[in-house]
Amino acid sequence: MAQTKILVDTNSYIRLAKTIHPLLYQTFGDVEYCLYVLPELNKELASHKLESRFHWINDAEFSGNRRNSPTLSRHRKPGSKTRSIICGIT
Repeated sequence: MAQTKILVDTNSYIRLAKTIHPLLYQTFGDVEYCLYVLPELNKELASHKLESRFHWINDAEFSGNRRNSPTLSRHRKPGSKTRSIICGIT
C-alpha cells in the first residue's frame, strides 16, 4: 500500500518533536501514515526568537531528523487536484 504523507507545520513540530522522537519518517497505523516537515520549517526555526525559546531545536538529533522533505510525484505537486494533509494543532 502507498504511504500517506502528512505534512507537519512549525507549530505542530515544536509541540510534538520532544514528546515523540523520532517524530518524522516513521510509518505508523494500518494505512502507513508518515510525518514529514514542510520545506519552510527549517527557515522558520532559524529565527532567533524561536531558538531562544526552544533551545533544543538545533540539537543534532532534532535537526538531523528534519533534514529531508517529502518528494511528491508529479500528480501530487501543488496546483494538482489531489488532496494534501497538513497537520496543524490549534
